[in-house]
Amino acid sequence: MGLSNSLLPDNPETNFIIKKQQKVFKKYESKFLHILKKIKLFNLFINILIPIITLFYLLFKIPAIIQFSKKFVYLVIINYIVSICSLFLGYHKYFAHRSFELNTHSWIEKPVLFTIAVFGVGIGFGSIIDFKTYHLLHHQQLDTVTDPLNYELGWLFHQWGHLLFKGKKKFEIQFAKNKEINIKRYKNDSVVNWQHLRRYQLMFLNMLAFPLIVSYLMKIPKWNCIFWLSFFKFSLIQQQWLLTETIGHIYPIFLSKDSLSKLKLPFVNSTNDMPLILHYLLALLVFGETNHNVHHAFPNDYRQSFNWYYLDFQKWIIWILYKLNIISKVYKVNNNHILKYKLENEQKLIDYELNYTSNLNKTVSLNDLPIWSVEQFAYRSNRLWKEKKIALVLIEGIIHDVTSFINGHPGGEQLIISAIGKDATEAFNGGVYYHSNASRNLMANMRIGVLITENNGVWGTKKKHEGGLEYRKRMEIVKFQNGKKFFAPMAA
Repeated sequence: MGLSNSLLPDNPETNFIIKKQQKVFKKYESKFLHILKKIKLFNLFINILIPIITLFYLLFKIPAIIQFSKKFVYLVIINYIVSICSLFLGYHKYFAHRSFELNTHSWIEKPVLFTIAVFGVGIGFGSIIDFKTYHLLHHQQLDTVTDPLNYELGWLFHQWGHLLFKGKKKFEIQFAKNKEINIKRYKNDSVVNWQHLRRYQLMFLNMLAFPLIVSYLMKIPKWNCIFWLSFFKFSLIQQQWLLTETIGHIYPIFLSKDSLSKLKLPFVNSTNDMPLILHYLLALLVFGETNHNVHHAFPNDYRQSFNWYYLDFQKWIIWILYKLNIISKVYKVNNNHILKYKLENEQKLIDYELNYTSNLNKTVSLNDLPIWSVEQFAYRSNRLWKEKKIALVLIEGIIHDVTSFINGHPGGEQLIISAIGKDATEAFNGGVYYHSNASRNLMANMRIGVLITENNGVWGTKKKHEGGLEYRKRMEIVKFQNGKKFFAPMAA
């Protein structure tokens, strides 16, 4: 049982003891208590519990919306459409990325902004300032410690965990800093500033006040109005939005039999275009946001893809509003930038495939190869070819089994057959054709032995009491120090 800090004299020694004691208590804090401290209580209710309640109610109660009047059904649909457009088009496209500009000379600008502010906050992702700060931090710090949606922590965290738990300290500090900047930026914007200051009241209006007013006016049970106009609406839209982010990071696993570790690349996870088949299957679920990966490459473009046949609902809504003069300007990336990006991305994928293939085809180290004498090579190569059709060729002091490559050799079968049991170094290095590094890397997978003579040979001069392995290692070091090429560059 320790003394209170007020009873200890104020001197450096006691301060040191207090700090050390605090560190000890912090060290032995249980993981459960640590997790509890990380939970965001408001988000636990809004983003986790209500969607779970909604899901179970739909599964087990199965409330039939068709039992109500057509007016109520139409109201539910309109409420859903206005709300999802407020999030995807308003919060995301307009405020976060400025993909388009509203017509400031039109009377309809203020009503549109007011609608986005009122219905957008009802989705449960906070105010415009909160959403913009959070989302842009994700774009700027993709899959890093300060990324609020860091996919490195797993898809479950990426889908829901980032809403339930507080982020790491680096993220919290950066988020607070960026949020303060955005508050100052929108200080003179009456709608955004008003919404941020009244966000909790507007949330209450969306969740309870509006459904209860509808219940009173349309004579419909209160719970049914709250469920369909509040719980169901924002639970569904929340999952649609969260799914767009998750798909943008994990979709490659649907397209390949290879392990996820091969596909987990920043430029694949975040910028690669989604395949058409998968796109059509998911477009209806996520309001056409399936190409969220392209969005990461060109975040300001109002389109989700650059192909007309993609289901991009948001693009067409923005285009219609542009034709109606509600939107005065849309942002499009220059086609040259798109082409350049595609070429760069293809190059990255090619480089990755080459690197991945070279890792798969790891060659046997020269130190692990058995040593053959000239006599052994001559005898074995001749016998193996006659009896088993196994082709052994010597190139730069390394014995290669080229049996599997005879039929696929670009220069024809006869060239390889004529080199069986012989030293083909000169022919390989330009006598017949000068082979590339790719050819040398391929040959490195066919190594089976090293040729060595009693005294002088391709490996240099052997010392009197030097063993074969020590001799070979020494000569490799000498070759490296002299700046000469290895027998198979990049493959040793």
